[in-house]
Amino acid sequence: MAKGQLYAGQHEEEVLLAEAMQRLIPCAEKLRFTSSGSEAAQACIRLARAVTGRQRFIKFDGHYHGWLDSVAWNVAPPGNAGDAPIPWCGGIAVSAGADVISLPWNDLDAVRRVMVAHGNTIAAIITEPVMCNQGCIEPLPGFLEGLRAICDAHGSALILDEIITGFRLNLGGAQRHYGVTPDLALFGKALGSGFPLAAIAGRARWMAPLEEGRAYHAGNMNGNNGCIAAGLATVEILEREDGQALRRIARLGATLRDGLAHLGKGHGHELRVQGPGPMFHRGCPGPGRATECRHVAAGE
Repeated sequence: MAKGQLYAGQHEEEVLLAEAMQRLIPCAEKLRFTSSGSEAAQACIRLARAVTGRQRFIKFDGHYHGWLDSVAWNVAPPGNAGDAPIPWCGGIAVSAGADVISLPWNDLDAVRRVMVAHGNTIAAIITEPVMCNQGCIEPLPGFLEGLRAICDAHGSALILDEIITGFRLNLGGAQRHYGVTPDLALFGKALGSGFPLAAIAGRARWMAPLEEGRAYHAGNMNGNNGCIAAGLATVEILEREDGQALRRIARLGATLRDGLAHLGKGHGHELRVQGPGPMFHRGCPGPGRATECRHVAAGE
């Protein structure tokens, strides 16, 4: 902070953090920093639209990509949402839902059907690589690979929302963990270790509209000195000893997850605890009962 709080322009540590993330993240040919995941998600969708000239995008039921109107649909839908997307809360512009197609998670056949019928209108498929915000459900084998192939076939962008998985599942994110490289990805939360920092990472072709001025991403606080310094320190610490800190977080998270499940069973509670060690959910499923679901991210 003594070096300056906000320059409203590039500075050395911003370059150093970008280079560090580029070493680690498969899709990170180009990077841009912002202050929140909501902004990063909006920027990724804007980039996909700028490159493809299309408007619509596919998301998945129960996935959260920020609080802005464009993505706040089917975040917590009822069991049978039907065809029309459901706004997350009051005050959301009804018109924003016209560009949203929300599908069941882990259902490749549903994605294929929609893309066969409407692929020439779909700019992107955006997904959490692990369904962290509802149930902490991992992708079925082949699901992410299937999305990659579908996007390639139809010229749409594959966007991975790594706000939760990034720097938790793997230093290179879920994309390195599962071996599926998206066109665009967004990172946050663990990246800043509590400071308001997020990042957009992507292949050069999909980031080009920002470079060329064909699409804009603004924000006075983007890449500010204090948050970038926090991000750089975070990545440097996590990289030490070949990622020892993340392995420890995974072990502790798995111990907590399994311990909660054991305690629930021992006390006769109908408790479900699931998810990979660095993040998991606990819930109380059962007919006729409201489901309680609490997200736990190791290290938070």
